[in-house]
Amino acid sequence: MNKQALSLRQGQLFFFTTLIALFIIAAVGQYLSPNLENFLSFSLFYKQDLIFLGIIVLINLSKLFEYKNNSNNITSNFSNKSAIFICLFIVIFCWAGHYLVFEGYDLTRDEKMANFDAYIFSHGKIFWPISPSWQPFADALNRAFILDFADRSVWVSSYLPVNAGMRALVGMVADAALTGPLLVALGAVSLWRITVRLWPASPMSQLVALILYAGSSQILFTGMT
Repeated sequence: MNKQALSLRQGQLFFFTTLIALFIIAAVGQYLSPNLENFLSFSLFYKQDLIFLGIIVLINLSKLFEYKNNSNNITSNFSNKSAIFICLFIVIFCWAGHYLVFEGYDLTRDEKMANFDAYIFSHGKIFWPISPSWQPFADALNRAFILDFADRSVWVSSYLPVNAGMRALVGMVADAALTGPLLVALGAVSLWRITVRLWPASPMSQLVALILYAGSSQILFTGMT
């Protein structure tokens, strides 16, 4: 085993040991927490974090014994392929979740306004005109988060137009619901490139960072919206 492979294995062994120590500390801390039955972090730890901690431990344990003289090239290729796979997984998972979990429904006013503006922009307009027959009743319509125009002749949301603009652009070539998943995948690519700069000799660290990103419920559910 050459020095580079030995150094990589030692670094991963240190990471693995640290992860086990943190896991033990977290588990003990949860058991020692007051009001255990109603403690939110206890529930989240065992329903969410524990699963992915176990996955990371198994990945590191399997890789500790797979190093050869050319292990750096092997793990680098493995990391690159894994990054691509994770990005594709995020796009498909979030896009499917938008319809299977949320049934394509815009749950929040934020989402409604993004699609409201995207519809306007996709028709080449900045504002959407209100029919003259409806203008006297404009205040009775749902005007939450709507820009206030004195004459009530047009409307558009009070949000900045970047999100809606991106949705309009994606909607011109594909399903606008792909906007969120694509942005989450872009975040994964950005994170991966950062890890390459931070840990150029440790592809497994890069992979673990991406797994944690793809395993975040906040990331995935946001990508579905």
